[in-house]
Order: sequence, then structure tokens, then C-alpha cells
Amino acid sequence: MEDYFLCRSSLLEKKYKVINSDNHSQLELNIIKRVNELLSGIVKSEDCHFSNLIPVTNLTHSPMMAKDLQTSFPNKETVDSFELLDTLLTNILIGSDSLDINNEIYSWLNALVQRFEVTKKLWSHYLPGFRKGQGVNDNLVLYQYFSLILAISYYEHSELQYLSTLLKVNDLLLSLDYSSTDSVKGISCWGLGVLLEIFAVKKLQSC
Repeated sequence: MEDYFLCRSSLLEKKYKVINSDNHSQLELNIIKRVNELLSGIVKSEDCHFSNLIPVTNLTHSPMMAKDLQTSFPNKETVDSFELLDTLLTNILIGSDSLDINNEIYSWLNALVQRFEVTKKLWSHYLPGFRKGQGVNDNLVLYQYFSLILAISYYEHSELQYLSTLLKVNDLLLSLDYSSTDSVKGISCWGLGVLLEIFAVKKLQSC
């Protein structure tokens, strides 16, 4: 297990750069705010150098607007994966008191988990019925979104399947050569999904 922590921390520090909060989008600021909330007690209780990888934001409220899902699950028309993941992440960050909306969000997330576990890929589009992917499967941004969604959802629901899938998604993200993907605009704070994973595994190890 110690090898896991050393490997994860080494790769993260090499491939993830903390960007000043002034340069973050509104979505990224809300991600940072949520991660700070989720890890506040954990980071303070440990003498851990990972804390310097968490940007600090003074954002005290969430000005983002909730987004409507493209369609209910299962989809009767082709689904754009980026739009789906962006909608899921935005709504998870905002939170909803509606049981129907939350059920729909996690129906989609569970479907994405199932598809990823079968193919180990995220496709740019999914055909009706959400069983067959279409288009490209190497869009870095999709995996960044998926990592953050899984990480936050694991902390909020303690669903081990989310953590299991998160480990595989982060394996993929940390295996990439980021010097060759600088031109791809992604989520600058994507490494926070890896940080959430590391602290989740630490907590499970101590139980």
C-alpha cells in the first residue's frame, strides 16, 4: 500500500500544476470550493504535503445555474458525452433537494460507470439505449470530468463502486504525457480528483 501512495504522489506532483484561482473558470472555482469542504477536516488532521496542491478560494456561494439533462435515462436519442458530464458535474456541485432530479443524475452516473467498466473507455457519443459508444474515446476532458464526478460522489454517498472506478480512471489520467496535451483545454484543477482518491484510500486503510 505504501508503494501505491508513493507512486500516486510522485505522478501527481509531476503532472498536476496548481493554477492561481484568478485563472479558474466558474466551474473550477466551485470544484475547488467543494474539495476544500470535503477535505478540510482530513487535511488539517494530517501533516501532509498534499495540502499545498489544493488551491484556496474565497468563493462563499455557488453562482452557477443548474442545467437540464439532455434526456432521461435510458436515452432514446444519441447523447453527447461532454454535455452529459458537464451537466452531471454542475448539478452535483450545486446540489438539489429534488429526489427525482437526484435519482436521474445517479441513474446516468451509474450507467456511465457500467459502460466504463466494460470498455475502459469514454466515447464522445452514446447511441440510443446507452449501450454502444460512438466517435472518439481519447478526449482527455471527458476523463477529467468523470474523475471529479466519481470522487465527489464517493465522498457524498460512500459507494465503493465509485471509488473502484475512480482508481481506474485516475490510472489513465496519470499515465498520459501532459507535455503533448498542452493544447487541449481541460479542467485545470483535474488533479483534485486524484487527491480525493488518495485521501479516500487512506481513510479506508485506517479503518
